[in-house]
Amino acid sequence: MPRLPREAVRWFRRAAEAGHSVAAYNLAVFLRDGIGIDQDEAEAVSWFRRAAEGDFRPAFVQLGRMHLNGRGTEANPTAAATWFEKAADRGEPDAKMALALMRLSGTNTGPRDELGEKLLREAAEAGYVPAMKELARVHLDSGTTDDDMALSLRWYHEAAEAGDVDAMVAMGHFTAPGLGISPDAKVSATWFERAADAGHREAAFRLAVLHCTGVGVTKNLARAVERYAVAANAGHPTAQFNLAVMTLRGQGTVADPQAALSWYERAAENGMPEAQYALGRHLADGDVIEQDLAAARQWLERAAGAGHPDAKATLEGHGMIDAIP
Repeated sequence: MPRLPREAVRWFRRAAEAGHSVAAYNLAVFLRDGIGIDQDEAEAVSWFRRAAEGDFRPAFVQLGRMHLNGRGTEANPTAAATWFEKAADRGEPDAKMALALMRLSGTNTGPRDELGEKLLREAAEAGYVPAMKELARVHLDSGTTDDDMALSLRWYHEAAEAGDVDAMVAMGHFTAPGLGISPDAKVSATWFERAADAGHREAAFRLAVLHCTGVGVTKNLARAVERYAVAANAGHPTAQFNLAVMTLRGQGTVADPQAALSWYERAAENGMPEAQYALGRHLADGDVIEQDLAAARQWLERAAGAGHPDAKATLEGHGMIDAIP
């Protein structure tokens, strides 16, 4: 097996020129993406065609996508649909989903497209997880009947059980008390925990909130801090802010004003007005850090510009600006 992409291209080309369909397909992928060779989408289309001539079904799907998106050839939705239909007729679930999306995208304001939903359902029933999620979304967005909501829940559940992290988060929301269509606090927490353990930052944030409130899980501020830290390190602004508050107060962790201010700053830099205000106020007051009115003014002005209700008054109260009308 070739070790380097450039060497792989050489072997794929040699096999493709000898009529090997899979090699032609692989060469097309490398050309399309510029792996081990200069990107050439037009040549990629040519090799996808050679692979399709050998009845390699994934090539049908790729040709459909290239025509649909105008990559390496002129955009041609009719040609794209033709290639997707050939693949769908051979049972390719991603082709069925592509066809369904083409149909559904043209009916956003009109009646529901039954054939589009049928194609999605067939792809979902074949175990194609992206189709499960899309079908769940279609039913959720429609929401015209109880059956729609039940079907949305069913397909998100199927996708989640198949390991899709975004679907796990959707299940967490679906089953959240006061928000979901099938409320169960413990079940909701379990889904968020599964997604958080898989590295989903929003799920880690949601689970931290639950550990703070004790909804669906045992109240545990130390665990909340752990989960907030995961989400915060992944760039979640609200998690950064909440972690700053808990670290400053010593909730679930040892009080550490310097670490707290660092988290306030990260949340502030991510554009969160509440963090900008908190950081500016602490810098202005000099309560947990040496007073720095210049830096305080900078953060308070940013918070005020973002509409924070107390930022202008704090600027005025510290004499950093004249009274603002």
